[in-house]
Amino acid sequence: MRAEPAISARLPSPLLLDVTRSLRRVRHKRPSGIDRVERAYLDFTLDQRGHVLAAIGERYYRLDTKGARTFAAFLDGAGHKLDLTALLRPDRHRRMRAGEALIRRHAIASGPLAEIATGAAAYLNVGHLGLGPVEMTALGARRVTRIAMLHDLIPLEHPEFTRKDSPAEAEARLTGACLADVLLTNSADTAERVRDQALARGLPLPPLRALPLGIDPPAPRDAPAPDGAYVLCLGTIEPRKNHGLLLDLWQEGGLAADLHVAGRRGWCNAPIFERLDRRPESVFEHSDLSDGQISALIAGARALVLPSFAEGYGLPLAEALALGTPAIVSNLPALREVGRDVPEYLSPTDHEAWRRAVRDYTTDTPRRADQIARLQSWRPPLWSDHFAGLQGFLLDHIAGQRRRS
Repeated sequence: MRAEPAISARLPSPLLLDVTRSLRRVRHKRPSGIDRVERAYLDFTLDQRGHVLAAIGERYYRLDTKGARTFAAFLDGAGHKLDLTALLRPDRHRRMRAGEALIRRHAIASGPLAEIATGAAAYLNVGHLGLGPVEMTALGARRVTRIAMLHDLIPLEHPEFTRKDSPAEAEARLTGACLADVLLTNSADTAERVRDQALARGLPLPPLRALPLGIDPPAPRDAPAPDGAYVLCLGTIEPRKNHGLLLDLWQEGGLAADLHVAGRRGWCNAPIFERLDRRPESVFEHSDLSDGQISALIAGARALVLPSFAEGYGLPLAEALALGTPAIVSNLPALREVGRDVPEYLSPTDHEAWRRAVRDYTTDTPRRADQIARLQSWRPPLWSDHFAGLQGFLLDHIAGQRRRS
């Protein structure tokens, strides 16, 4: 991924981006949606001549610009040698150990978060990790401007789809984010949900701005598309993604297409994993594919199918539409923000509506042709627009602070 933010005005520096999430998730071949956001913010921070920090255990390490560029290259696939400390931790994933070694080697300061963030014009946390009330209170005491991003509140609103400890983690994350000086969300729908949840808990609500995420869809490469007609479901295999509806449709038969399920296996979803392990007819599972391989799957599909019960944004939908692939998705506000009037929107519980839609999209029907026509007017969200909006919002916030001081 290469984010190219348009720099219309330079913010006060140094910005300080927390990349702890990226460090902890380097073991995964394909980044998640939030991982991609943090990676784009790393490019933005470097363009702003900012610094980055990451936590290893209880200790935070701050890198200078050169170290941050080395870490960015590492995230993009560059190798890095293990140091002695990393070699003594064989229990950890090798690539994560290499990332930790890189962070330690290029650190210009280390210690508690509030100590090494002092002097930064702003601390940015867009990865959800370390976004708790203790950390944010400590930063506030050091007069560090705190900028946080929330991507969703799904564990609070739908605890039935998450691990047992996820709601408590989300509660702490919301509390911490509401202590920030500036709060960002990835969609207007998420912003509305944050307002509602903060109000219900009596939490203070800082200046809030919804900034749609950008995408950088890679050109399809690395692998040819599968033979024959197929539809694609893309995303982590977790309960809220509602893979069971799709498996039910293919189990019943009568569909003239294969189903390809692309995404690593998540949590709390043993019944779906068991069904996939039985290798149902015309259903194919893929995990840890490269971006190019995923793009080839998207571009060759008759349609992207996302029957989710809940979403914070919907990057797979944006990626599909950007590659000219029609989409059949759940009727969710966040997905409507991304797809606008292009996709087919269905209830995630309307079994027959999904059957009819999949059937119509696996052949050249007028219904599919109509969506392809609508696609011509759709424009992908750009990172340059996201960061231009961020810059304007932050500069207005800084100007307002100066007027009040």
